[in-house]
Order: sequence, then C-alpha cells, then structure tokens
Amino acid sequence: MPTTLQKVMIGEELLSAMRLLKTGLRELNRINSRTDFYHIPLLLLSSGLERLMKVAICCHYLETTDKFPDRSVFSKKQRNIKPTHDLIWLLDKITQQCFSSEYLSQIPAAQNDIKFLQTDQKLRKIIQILSDFGKSARYYNLNVVLGDVDPGPSPDDEWQKLEMEVLKGDPFWKENIADPKQSNAIYCRINKELTIQCERLTRSLSRLFTIGGLGALAKQISSHTHHFLFLMDKDLGNTDYESLKI
Repeated sequence: MPTTLQKVMIGEELLSAMRLLKTGLRELNRINSRTDFYHIPLLLLSSGLERLMKVAICCHYLETTDKFPDRSVFSKKQRNIKPTHDLIWLLDKITQQCFSSEYLSQIPAAQNDIKFLQTDQKLRKIIQILSDFGKSARYYNLNVVLGDVDPGPSPDDEWQKLEMEVLKGDPFWKENIADPKQSNAIYCRINKELTIQCERLTRSLSRLFTIGGLGALAKQISSHTHHFLFLMDKDLGNTDYESLKI
C-alpha cells in the first residue's frame, strides 16, 4: 500500500504539471515578431506534459495493483531502469491502458478524446517536438558545438515548420506574410491554434482523473486539473494566460 507521503507527493506532482503547462501556454502566446525565444515554452510544456502523463500512469497502476510502480514502468526496455522522456511512448501507453472499455462505452467524450490523441497528426507533431526537446534537443546548440555526429533535430526549426503548417491553413497566407502590418496577427493566429491543440490534449488527460477510472486517489487530486477539465469547446484558445492564476 502507498504511504501517506507518496499520496501527498503525487498530488504535488500533478499540481506542478498543471502549473508548468499553464505557464508554458502563457509563454507560447507571448511569441511574436519581436520575441521568438522558443526554448521557454518548449521547456515548460515538455516537462509539464511528461509529468502529467506519468502521474496518470502511476494512478492507473495504483488502481490496478494497489501500489505505485517503480521506475521500470517508465522504461522502454525491461532491463533499462532509466525512465524514458519519450512523450509519444507515454501517450500511447496511456491510450492503450487507461482508456478502459467501460470508460469508452459510457462516456461519449472519451471516444472523441482517444480518437484525437491517437490520430490527430498536428497533435502528434507537437508532441514529437516536445518529446525530442525533453530527450536531447534542448541542448541542440551545445550538441553541435561538441561535435555530435547526430545532434538531433533543431527545436527552433521544427517548431517553425509547425507554425508554417498552421499558417498555410489560411488561403491568404502568402498575402498576409508579405504584409508587415499582419505580422503580429499571424503570430496570434498560430499561437491560438497551437494552444487549442495543447488544451485539448490536457483536457483529454484531465478527464481520466475524474471520470476515466484512474481510481480514488486520482479523483482526490483531480482538483488541480480543473482549469483544463472545465474548458468547453468554445473556450479553447480563449484563455488569457497572462492573468490566469498559475
């Protein structure tokens, strides 16, 4: 059985995850034509998402085994005790293990959530960028300096490619990008769409803590997820993270 300290600490970890995600979205929405320092939102969002997913897996493990897991549950290889930072792997683990047949059959939103998590290509690209950043790309510049043969993907380049994909969704993107007066409006549009993706992801995972069957302890600590949990579709992309209490 888990100790009282373990129960307290998993709640603190979920709170930290939510704070990191909200702060990361605040920093994402600060990016504009004059501020293009991507490392801050990438660092915050990758850390927050990893923590959130690992807390969900821990709660599911507790619910099914009556104890918390050890480090090996987050290792891709059985003999590798070093926890993985692969966010795609963690998300796939959640969709395979935490979305029970009962949850999927009884909660209409669960079907939409799992379809989004498993098949939305834009979301998967965002998670892959955050995953690469969490694993090694946060040191990309230093990796190049140190002469690494394969320094990994440049996080700035990958994020800018993603921004361009969003931008090209506007049929008038070529005209807009040629007009300096449209610069900040372009960034606002891009930031909003990427924020919506991150909010939908976090909302989908947050639902697991309340109605997803992760267990009593998950429900007990679920209040930390309430900002994302209670976002309606019409609210997505409209939160003022500058004024939101972190």
